[in-house]
Amino acid sequence: MKKGFVLFMFVSGLCSCICEDVLPYWNVTNFSVQIKDQNYQLPTDSLITTDTLLLQLDLETEFLAQSSFHGLSAFFANQMWAFSCDDDGFAGMKDPWESITVTSNQDFAEVLAGESLNKYIFLSGDVFLEDFIDNAAGSYPYRKLDLWLSPRPEEVALRNFTITIVFASGDTLA
Repeated sequence: MKKGFVLFMFVSGLCSCICEDVLPYWNVTNFSVQIKDQNYQLPTDSLITTDTLLLQLDLETEFLAQSSFHGLSAFFANQMWAFSCDDDGFAGMKDPWESITVTSNQDFAEVLAGESLNKYIFLSGDVFLEDFIDNAAGSYPYRKLDLWLSPRPEEVALRNFTITIVFASGDTLA
């Protein structure tokens, strides 16, 4: 009876350590943009009275590259000590982004219409867009990306912004 109980505990312990298949990579498949003020409020009457303009990207992501079973020895080596399992997307982007470019259909400060406004774009704190791009590919999936534009343009209603994401594969989203 005692041996049966110990055997049961051993087998159930092994089974409880098994993780479900994880999709380790993620990619952005599409995005939408909302313009808000620095208090995360939608502008009223097309006016933004705060110092900073927020371009909030809602990212649609997909998870890729399901892990596969590589025989019994791989099962025990990889799964036996799985006290906590990895989340989908833990390995970073499958097709990392090379650049995110924000442009406007009108001149902005000393930047001409159609040219990159990235030098005025930052994320949180002092993280500028180019620094973020260099470090983001290996991170967990983003659902939202807040791009802060400072100083804000004077007339938002008369201005269109274009955001283009270029991936390492050459694919683009705009």
